[in-house]
Amino acid sequence: EYTLVTATTYEVRPAEGEIAVSVEITFTNTTPDPEGQFSVFPEILLALHDTAADVSATDAEGDLPVAVAVDERGVNVAAIELREGVRYEETAALELRYVLADGADPQLRVRPSVIVFPAWSFGTAGTVAVALPGGYEVRVNGDPLSESAGRLVSGDIPDPSRWLAVVTA
Repeated sequence: EYTLVTATTYEVRPAEGEIAVSVEITFTNTTPDPEGQFSVFPEILLALHDTAADVSATDAEGDLPVAVAVDERGVNVAAIELREGVRYEETAALELRYVLADGADPQLRVRPSVIVFPAWSFGTAGTVAVALPGGYEVRVNGDPLSESAGRLVSGDIPDPSRWLAVVTA
């Protein structure tokens, strides 16, 4: 299979009515080459928030193509095309960025008076950090986030598929 380790940051911008999300990704192909073939991953797939906009990806060399579509299960998925396919025991480092904007969904509010959003991690292991402006009373439901250096942080998340925190401020 593979390992996909992420560090996700949610930068809350109530004055602009948005949250800037950045996901630092380290992807390693751990699938041995089948006999007479190569194990290659040409893209990375990540489930995004339903309202993700302005989705982009970069690596050390520049922009990478990203296609966003809803899959057969109804999940919003970003397909990041890698510059070169990642072969067995190779690693690719990149960053995915997108914006979550205030809208009609009551589970996603980004206003000077109230902030509500689901924060999650990605991949096979990760961390989450939430940067909020000062002056808010914060409550977290679901998985824990603790305060550190003016940010909310998760610590290591060994199974991102089972981790979710709803941040209310």
